[in-house]
Amino acid sequence: MPSLELRGIHRSYGDIQVLKGVDLELREGETYGLLGPNGAGKTTLFRCMLGLLTPDSGRVLIDGEEFDFSREKRSQLGYLPSGVSFYGNLTAEENMRFFADLVDSPPDTDELLDQVGLAEDQDRKVKEFSTGMKKRLGIAQSLLRQPDIMVYDEPTTGLDPEGKKRFRRQIRRVTEDEEVTVLVSSHITGEIEPVCDRFGILADGEIQVSGTKQEISREERTRIQLSSEPSEPVGAEVEDGYVVVDPGETEDVLRRLIDAGAGIESVEPARETLEDVYMRVAEG
Repeated sequence: MPSLELRGIHRSYGDIQVLKGVDLELREGETYGLLGPNGAGKTTLFRCMLGLLTPDSGRVLIDGEEFDFSREKRSQLGYLPSGVSFYGNLTAEENMRFFADLVDSPPDTDELLDQVGLAEDQDRKVKEFSTGMKKRLGIAQSLLRQPDIMVYDEPTTGLDPEGKKRFRRQIRRVTEDEEVTVLVSSHITGEIEPVCDRFGILADGEIQVSGTKQEISREERTRIQLSSEPSEPVGAEVEDGYVVVDPGETEDVLRRLIDAGAGIESVEPARETLEDVYMRVAEG
């Protein structure tokens, strides 16, 4: 049974229809990556799911039961929005204790700060924090309720490379050690690909594809490795010495490459990468 299920979520802003009947299933214990361009409606979908926005129509179910957005039910969900804010004149620890009191949270706030790498900065005022440090503090705050399902909206925005690695380690920790189900969004495949079990691509108001990388990628494409590049455009992109095309285009592209003086090293079948799938589905 899905841990969380969205059925036919519609949401419009005036005459603009942002969500056009979104269906999504999140399975217990998995990390699900929701990909989509900026403006695709990822944040709107999350806010509808969490009861922060009222959908025009549709249903939200948790463990097969209608989600009524009561305080008790909402405690099952943790949420880190794309933009986080705290009381700047309070320290990190003071902010954590303030929010812990609001949710009657029993967890050790010091332990949570340590988990996100802020133990040495817990006595600093948050107004002195970098964007990445505030994001890490947001991750710690989102875990105060010890949620069953954790929702991260574009969590790596503003993080430096080390911060992104730390975030991915945190995702693995909460899913493996705390058995938390995770839903995370991004518009960049590489930011979340290493930690997700399944992916969905939101475009044109709907989940266009959903599944593992293997399930959503085309079974076969043709990868042409070049020993030298063509002297003129051939109607196919050359990247890092390779050209990847659909099987039906192989013969024509090979002919054009040879006519343009390109050296052909090898021709072999290749699956789409997640980035390939994203570009094909979300950007046409």
